[in-house]
Parts: sequence; structure tokens; C-alpha cells
Amino acid sequence: MGEPAYKRVIVKVSGEALVGPNGDNIHQPTVDQIAADLVAARKLGVTIGVVIGGGNICRGGQIAENGMSRATGDTMG
Repeated sequence: MGEPAYKRVIVKVSGEALVGPNGDNIHQPTVDQIAADLVAARKLGVTIGVVIGGGNICRGGQIAENGMSRATGDTMG
């Protein structure tokens, strides 16, 4: 494999990407695969920042329905 195109990256993993086929909030095999991909990139010398979304745990729209502002709900998710 050649040189990576970038030396430093930020990876945003959607919380919904972690949901399993049965609707689990966090699907461990999926988490394991994402982690393995990040480790492989790191082994190429890439510095990685990771941001994990929480949309699988709370959704801004649902929070807004319960009285909190939509913007606050989206930020939490």
C-alpha cells in the first residue's frame, strides 16, 4: 500500500452506524470492525481524531417533543 493521502484526519462515526441488525443501540461486531479500520489507518502513520455521534441513544426530535429545544437535543445526540 502506498503513502496515505493525509497525515492527520478526523473521523466522525454516526451513532446510527453502531446500531446492530436487531436495532441494538451498540452492535459490538460493528464497533470491533470500525476499531480495526482505525488501527489499520494508524499503522500507516495517520494521526486520527475520532468523534462518535449519539443519535443511536437520543434523537434531537424526540427530545424536542418532551420540552427541550431542538437545537439542544440535536447537540446532545
